[in-house]
Amino acid sequence: PDEGPIEVAELARAINKMADTLQQSLEKERDGLQKLQQTVQEYAGLAARVAAGDLTARVSEADDGNMRELGSGLNRMAGSLSQLVREIRGAVKSVASASAEILAATSQQVSATAEEATAVRQTAATVAEVRQTAEAAARRTRTVAEMAQRMAATAEDGRKSVEESILGSDAARQRMEALAERILTFSEQAEA
Repeated sequence: PDEGPIEVAELARAINKMADTLQQSLEKERDGLQKLQQTVQEYAGLAARVAAGDLTARVSEADDGNMRELGSGLNRMAGSLSQLVREIRGAVKSVASASAEILAATSQQVSATAEEATAVRQTAATVAEVRQTAEAAARRTRTVAEMAQRMAATAEDGRKSVEESILGSDAARQRMEALAERILTFSEQAEA
């Protein structure tokens, strides 16, 4: 490259420097794509673990802003699901307790029918308590159903986020491959 007119030598050096810069950029992009693919695989693994019932699963958050935000969102989603499951378990215990209370109240009502008129008044009071307990159980049951719907919506949002990330990484990979082909073609033309 140093032989010939000075302009040609300078042009050759500039082209070689540009090719080196492009090569470095390409390697950096490949590294970035590989990190992105690893991050997406880790996030998909979290989704699989959560779907399998492991609500303690979490991911390390990526350095990239969007992926870090997605990782943080997935971790929050897993935490919310875990909290929701705890709430549902608590609600189930409450329903079981309310059912036991209803059973106890019903037993009291049956035995009270054999007693005198005073016992009938006590039974009426017990029936009112049973009604209140049943209404409370119905409210708790509605709350459990609403929580289950929220959990399903949260899981669907997480699934969509993972799918969007996968589609984005595929598009980035295709752009990188096209860029690499152009750079190699340019480099071959420059050497020729």
